[in-house]
Amino acid sequence: MMLNENHESINPFLYVILFANFVLYSFCLVMASWAGRFSFISFSALWRYAVGFIILGIYAIVWQQILKYIPLTVAYACRSVTVLLGMLWSVVFFADTITMQMGIGATLVICGVVLVAWK
Repeated sequence: MMLNENHESINPFLYVILFANFVLYSFCLVMASWAGRFSFISFSALWRYAVGFIILGIYAIVWQQILKYIPLTVAYACRSVTVLLGMLWSVVFFADTITMQMGIGATLVICGVVLVAWK
């Protein structure tokens, strides 16, 4: 489904793909953090970096295809969800704690991006 001049008819399924792509991207951050717990030239670190690199490649291809249908300002504003996903994965995979400052910072980032992208 192509957009008309005013970007009025965006298929809702494209937003599902967009957010699934952000979830995929957030796992790249998990792989990089996980790799950082090992010696840099070890097999354990290198395969995690490789998986992260593959994830970034897939993310980039899907991102470029999505931008054919969703305006960049809208897609980039939605990208701020990766801040929350990064915090969620740090708790789930690494038993980190989210502080009040982290919550406030994430909220400010998301609000800032939404304000910039607002029509």
